This record gives sequence, C-alpha cells and structure tokens, in this order.
Amino acid sequence: MIDHYQAGGRTIDKGEFAGIGSKNPFKSEFISGFKLSETEKQDLLAFWRSLTDEKFIKNPAFSNPYPEKVK
Repeated sequence: MIDHYQAGGRTIDKGEFAGIGSKNPFKSEFISGFKLSETEKQDLLAFWRSLTDEKFIKNPAFSNPYPEKVK
C-alpha cells in the first residue's frame, strides 16, 4: 500500500486502461508521489500496527455490542 501511494498514481499492466497513472496528463495536481526511505516505511508500518490492540479485538466480552438482543 505504501508503494502504491508513494508512486503518485496506480500502474495498470494489462487491459484497456493499461498505463502508468503517475504520468497521466489528466491526473489532479493534488495527487503526487512522495519518497520514504526503507527505515521510514518500517517506522510507518510500526505506527500503523501500534493502532491495533489485538487483546481488545479478540476479547469475547466485546464481540457483541448488543448482547441483550441476542438469545
């Protein structure tokens, strides 16, 4: 996903719409690529992973937000 956004446009290899999206002359000026070092990519992934609390999402006590409606 990082590489996709880093490129500044999608690349389609086959079919009617094949091409390099980052070079499309009709692309919005607001869509641009960016550069991240491998260390920065790893830091970004670590940050995203820190936003997921595995204990919380696997806790059966939180599996049904409407327990009174289920019988």
